[in-house]
Amino acid sequence: MKKNPIILSSEKDGRIVYIEFVDGKKYKVQHPGNREHLQWQQETFDFENGLDTVSFMDKAFDHCIIPEGHNFKPTIDNVTPQELGVWQKFLRQFLKGEIVTPPIDQEREGEMEKTSPRTKRGS
Repeated sequence: MKKNPIILSSEKDGRIVYIEFVDGKKYKVQHPGNREHLQWQQETFDFENGLDTVSFMDKAFDHCIIPEGHNFKPTIDNVTPQELGVWQKFLRQFLKGEIVTPPIDQEREGEMEKTSPRTKRGS
């Protein structure tokens, strides 16, 4: 099993990313917004006990993960322990804006222009 999701593409400055998860399924991952994320942090963290991981992950799975091309909606209860660890790491990084999204592929974009029916050959 792979150890990290594959970032397929992104939109809105990385606020939405499309991934292929380690189980081979594709998902749209959408940031809930800075205000909502900060509220989650307030609701799920206290100085005495630290992060309430269950509550945090429930919120993240419920609000951020959208299945693409299938109906499997991951939750704490229906993924394997190994997958849960990958989701935890990925979602924490994603929500903090630490996921590096793929840049626009200039080469591929140029290739598409070269093979476009609108492009005149030999020019």
